[in-house]
Amino acid sequence: MAKTHKEFSKNKGYVGIGTSSPSYPLHVIGNARFNFDATINGKLGICTTTHSVNFM
Repeated sequence: MAKTHKEFSKNKGYVGIGTSSPSYPLHVIGNARFNFDATINGKLGICTTTHSVNFM
């Protein structure tokens, strides 16, 4: 499988993957995959074009 280059930038201490102007500490535009555990200390929001779900 060929790997493709994705945009990665750092702006004012924020890190962007797939964006050149991140507006959050970690701002990802595109898909993400976690092969191991992910821990979230805080709120989790999931938004799609038709639904919005918040877990608190």
